[in-house]
Amino acid sequence: MEERASFDVYRRDLHCCREIVMRKRMTTTLEKYQRCNLNPIANSIGTETQNWCQEVSLLNAKYESLQHTQRHLLGEDLGPLSLKELQSLEKQLEGALGQTRHRKVMVGDGGVNDIERNKLP
Repeated sequence: MEERASFDVYRRDLHCCREIVMRKRMTTTLEKYQRCNLNPIANSIGTETQNWCQEVSLLNAKYESLQHTQRHLLGEDLGPLSLKELQSLEKQLEGALGQTRHRKVMVGDGGVNDIERNKLP
């Protein structure tokens, strides 16, 4: 009988220990849940801030790249360019020059046509 009572006390103590551990785990889980899900504003702000930081980094890199390209097109900072890069730059400049000349001819022809129209009564 005494063994039975001792066993019952042991089972009760074991049950109490399990209950304490389970409560602790539940409390920890609930705290994590509250931090993550019950505060969506903080989470969305954090995510949004991260997205904006990445966007700013990408835009800064693009801006710097465009500045390098502009300097190269203006004939500045050509020293570090390889032969292939210089040839590509030359091709771009020749294309732009061709478009400019074409536009100049078109504007010039338009001016000539206006002059001819004014001469005719």
